[in-house]
Amino acid sequence: MSTYACGLDPKTKFKALCNSAFERDKEFSIGIDNLELMFERNNGRCTYTGVKFVNEVNHNHAPSVDRINPSVGYVPGNLLLCTRAANNIKEYYFEKFESLTYIKEADIDIAFEIYKKLTTAEK
Repeated sequence: MSTYACGLDPKTKFKALCNSAFERDKEFSIGIDNLELMFERNNGRCTYTGVKFVNEVNHNHAPSVDRINPSVGYVPGNLLLCTRAANNIKEYYFEKFESLTYIKEADIDIAFEIYKKLTTAEK
């Protein structure tokens, strides 16, 4: 499995997302301008938790692009920037198991913030 943490460089992240879309057989219809705008709008912070991004590849607080609906591809309106940790927690608890029953204590705060954002976005 590949890792696509590319720090705070939208151009590098864009290339990695293209590769990820290809490997996952997902639609890819964003341009570099979409990604640059996302980085600009987030002001260096995670959409889910507000944590400041760290410009270090593979760090838990490195920026990650989340597909809000994982069954949909990399398309405008389905993407947001979050930390790698938040993206991993979202995938683990909300997508794979779709349950918070066995949540690890260390993940509770981040999972709660993600849950609030996800349920607010659905309304």
